Amino acid sequence: MTDPSRSERVVGGVHILKAGQDESRPTVILLHYFGGSLREWRPVMERLATARGCIAVDLPGFGQSPPLRTYTLDGMADVVETVVRSLKLREYVLAGHSMSGKISVVIAARRPPGLRGLVLVAPSPPTPEPMEEDKRSTALKSNGLRRAALSTLETITAHPLAPDVLAEQVSDNVGTAPAAWTWWLADGSRVDVSDRIGRVEVPILVVGGSADPVITPEVLDHDVITPLKGRIEKVVMADSGHLIPLEAPDVLAQAIESFVVGLGHHADQDSAG
Repeated sequence: MTDPSRSERVVGGVHILKAGQDESRPTVILLHYFGGSLREWRPVMERLATARGCIAVDLPGFGQSPPLRTYTLDGMADVVETVVRSLKLREYVLAGHSMSGKISVVIAARRPPGLRGLVLVAPSPPTPEPMEEDKRSTALKSNGLRRAALSTLETITAHPLAPDVLAEQVSDNVGTAPAAWTWWLADGSRVDVSDRIGRVEVPILVVGGSADPVITPEVLDHDVITPLKGRIEKVVMADSGHLIPLEAPDVLAQAIESFVVGLGHHADQDSAG
């Protein structure tokens, strides 16, 4: 049977997946990791969509979305904001995983009127992401190589993915547009946006993986939590590697829903005060 609350379409030039009902605001917008697509968010969406509307986005050059002519963090942020405006979302929470964590901070620093909160999942830090140069060089040459994609996915996860899920993630990695691949590794991940943190006003939830080899607990604490101190409402650690939406969807969905519900309580307190 077709789920009437679930639909896929192109909005603002990018492919999106929508699930759940819009009545329970705010809507949760889900942004994927580097080399991935909106498909990584499906297990979390299945859990969240019972309570609220969710929208997962294929960012330009990833999944089914065409690449941009020129890539910048602000250009990626523009795309997400175009989706929000096109869907006429009055209230929303941004959930950015890895690469999209940095993009989400850029958006939040713009103070868009409907943004109510930020969820950063194993996020690329607002400062330049720590990466050994030999590994960066190797990664730059690996775009489109299935063996390299499989090796990466096995390395960054703490729990084996189901064969069909692993095949999807390999396919997404291999299918990433060369321009998007090169931009993030050579430029986007190195950009320092920490000077924008002071303009972020919304509450933040940070979710990390206790066994994440990419954004390790140490990197999370030093490069993410410390710069954002004072704006973070809660930190949740999952028994997971880097792909938390696939490795620990129950923990992540529960953390997001609890955070979103809490935002409503804050709003009630603010209006009462």
